[in-house]
Amino acid sequence: MSTRRGSIKKGSKEPSKLKYLHKIKTEDIVDNKIIIHEENVIEGSKNTLIKLYHKEDNVIQKIIILGKDDEFTVKISDGSKVDEKKMNRKEVAELINSMKELAFAKPYAKTMKGGRKRKGSKKGSHKDSKKGSRKGSKKSCKH
Repeated sequence: MSTRRGSIKKGSKEPSKLKYLHKIKTEDIVDNKIIIHEENVIEGSKNTLIKLYHKEDNVIQKIIILGKDDEFTVKISDGSKVDEKKMNRKEVAELINSMKELAFAKPYAKTMKGGRKRKGSKKGSHKDSKKGSRKGSKKSCKH
């Protein structure tokens, strides 16, 4: 019997590596009415998915944010009304912070950074070389 690691999609040769995961699903019965609530934040090496699904009585609310790099598709459906937009990473982070329904994704929104990645400078190595030269000069001053 073979075992599989990661999720392998059709047509893909390597599994997606998971970077961030938040997944909660609750089903409750209140006053003989079923309430379903799902929250998903999944970031893999290939794409990012943020999903909210809430069903109470016959009212369904869905928010799906799917994207990769700096291109995201946002689908918001309330009942029969569906709204679809294209957004960049910064706009998605602002949307998450502005909507109370997406409060579960706020910790992830803080990790979303747009633009290029920068590396820190190495100033510490410069100090070490100065200390070494000082020590050498002190040794030469001894009689």
